[in-house]
Amino acid sequence: MGKIGLISDTHGSLHPEVFEAFAGVELILHAGDVDSPVVLSDLEVLAPVLAVRGNMDRSLSLTALPTFRLVHWAGRSIALIHNLDRLGEELTARRLQEEEIHVVVFGHTHAQACWREDGRMYVNPGTAKANAVRPGAALLWVGEEGVSVQHLRFKR
Repeated sequence: MGKIGLISDTHGSLHPEVFEAFAGVELILHAGDVDSPVVLSDLEVLAPVLAVRGNMDRSLSLTALPTFRLVHWAGRSIALIHNLDRLGEELTARRLQEEEIHVVVFGHTHAQACWREDGRMYVNPGTAKANAVRPGAALLWVGEEGVSVQHLRFKR
């Protein structure tokens, strides 16, 4: 079973607890509002990083990020998007059927969330910005037998 670090809404700074929390992850998925390419390079020290562009990612290097990614990992398909409200139009644009997706990772709201609907898991890791009011991230375990998530809360 593979362990993936989920992070979002860093807005230019990483909470210091991210580095210990993500020790041993095989992949990191950043659900947008990176705000600084330095955040991605800092995370790449831990594991490969795949990111999507959020509404605040306006620097030239970050505007090159896609708005949607479909990641295949351990027999599962994971959709990565910043704003969950845009999922339908992104899937339509790519001619993907919703049933092809096992997990949807999103951000934007800065609030941790996790629920299952129609056989799919939806996960918002929250905000991992250094000085956030409720900082956190998540770990996603993915394997042939299924998926599970653990939300992490960091000290303010």
